[in-house]
Amino acid sequence: MRGGGEMELAAAIAILVQQESEVVVVKGREARRVPHLCGPAFLTSTGRLCCRHGASRRSLINKERAGGRPSARLPTCGCVLKPLPVRAGCVSVHAVGAKHLR
Repeated sequence: MRGGGEMELAAAIAILVQQESEVVVVKGREARRVPHLCGPAFLTSTGRLCCRHGASRRSLINKERAGGRPSARLPTCGCVLKPLPVRAGCVSVHAVGAKHLR
């Protein structure tokens, strides 16, 4: 991350520290659990979302797509990918607002 992204990451980690979220060590770095995300969601100090074993979301997506086919490059942990939450309320507010502007 560059510029403002580093400040946003630092702010996000500061909030997780303040909330005393769960801490694990992932590949030698401290990672904090993001409480509002379901499934394996830990934020590392480098800004990466991963499971508690260090597998990135992209790796878990690839593992899911591969089905049961074994691969040395895919994570072997039992973590299951869950979808990131979508803010449906924001979409409906914008749709209603646009409808009433006509």
